[in-house]
Amino acid sequence: MDDILPVVDGLETKVKKLSNAYIEGRTEINKLKRELNELKETIENQKKTISDLEEKYKVVKLAKSISSENGESRELKYKINELVREIDKCMALLNN
Repeated sequence: MDDILPVVDGLETKVKKLSNAYIEGRTEINKLKRELNELKETIENQKKTISDLEEKYKVVKLAKSISSENGESRELKYKINELVREIDKCMALLNN
C-alpha cells in the first residue's frame, strides 16, 4: 500500500502539469485568434482604402483630360459627376 501512494502523487502532479499546459495553450490560442481577427480587419480596411484611391485616381485622370479638351468640357463634367455619384453609392453600400 505504501508503494502506491508515491505513484498516485506522481500521477496527480503530472495531471496538474497537463491541466496547466492545456489552460496556457487555450489562452495562447484565444490571443492568436483575436490577433488574426484584428489583422483581417486591417486588411479589409486597407482594401477599401485602395479601392477608394483607385476611384479617385480615375476621377483625377478624367479631370486632367477635361482641362486639355475645351470643346467637350460640358459632357466630360457630366461624366465626372456621374462617376462621383457612383462612387458615393458604392461607399454607402460598403458602409452598410
